[in-house]
Amino acid sequence: MSYQIKSVSGFTIHGKSKTGHTSFSLMAIFQVDKHRDSLLNYIIFLRITPFLPNWFINMTSPVIGVPVFPFVFGTFLGVAPPSLLAIQAGKTLKTLTSARDVTSPFQFFLLIALGLMTMIPVVFKHYFRKKLE
Repeated sequence: MSYQIKSVSGFTIHGKSKTGHTSFSLMAIFQVDKHRDSLLNYIIFLRITPFLPNWFINMTSPVIGVPVFPFVFGTFLGVAPPSLLAIQAGKTLKTLTSARDVTSPFQFFLLIALGLMTMIPVVFKHYFRKKLE
């Protein structure tokens, strides 16, 4: 939906908008272009880890020029692990004896570990690219 709003409103962060106003910053689009080959991993990382809210990612991705495929596929893969933890928490609510049983530090660190695992290919690409140059 954010992609449709962007196309209708003409708001873009690079170049000029349809109304002729210049963009407010080129830094974000520069970063997207710089990491274009790893955008899928970045989107999955952002979706799995609890650092940024999903609504923020949904609204900013089209504005900074993230293509639709990495956004949709990364969202599909990245939303599943936190959703599974929410389902597990719901099952735990049936047998709840204290509020601490719903979530645990282990679950939080598991999400962080899964997010970091998605960044391994990006680190390897960066490392081997420097080696080859």
